Amino acid sequence: MSVSSMSKRAICEALPSGMVAILISATWPASAAAQAASPKTPVPAVVSTTISGIFSFQPKSYRFRPPYLDYSLGGTVPGISVAIQRSATRWPSVAIELSSTAKFEAVQSGRLVAGEYLPVLSKHRDTLFSILLGKRFANGAFEPKAGLSFVFSELRQGDVERKDMNHVAYTAGFDGVARLGRRLDLVPSIRYSLVPRSSAGQYAGLGNDVIRAGVGVRIRFRPKAAQGAGRTSR
Repeated sequence: MSVSSMSKRAICEALPSGMVAILISATWPASAAAQAASPKTPVPAVVSTTISGIFSFQPKSYRFRPPYLDYSLGGTVPGISVAIQRSATRWPSVAIELSSTAKFEAVQSGRLVAGEYLPVLSKHRDTLFSILLGKRFANGAFEPKAGLSFVFSELRQGDVERKDMNHVAYTAGFDGVARLGRRLDLVPSIRYSLVPRSSAGQYAGLGNDVIRAGVGVRIRFRPKAAQGAGRTSR
């Protein structure tokens, strides 16, 4: 037996067992520690499509009263919303939404109405094209969102079309997600948009608040790479 091996054996016998354990843990291969500390493989992004039935509630504005305007435009009407979303684990989700509704209607008269004191049927609709960023919580069951909306307004009083200029609105809300299947989700949602109005919209009694709530179905399209990763992990 060599002198070197004898000296190592003597050192190990002389050291307490606790000290030997410390030396072993300190000289454990670095690859094992690196493997334990390495992050999990990130899940690829998922693209989804959501189709929702909605109700839009738009409070009336009472800025103008008779003799200028007798009835304002507003109320609750049904509509539809379609969204395409890209979701990833480490980054905010990005969604593009398009929502529109039936037209609000009211019989109006007054100095600010086309035809002045003759009653006319007024109609109005807002179509919102929104770009929203979101963040998922509770394993994706709750997702707040916020962003900008481009508002395309239609306003008609009798036979006269009022130019309620298109606007940029601020929109916020959230989605709730309940899994129905491997790629299918039930998604209740609500959105609030703050819409600035032009003078034509104000004269018709349009408010600045647009609240849209509904329930829809979301279909998720997972990339092929993610599907292969899921089969490998199982």
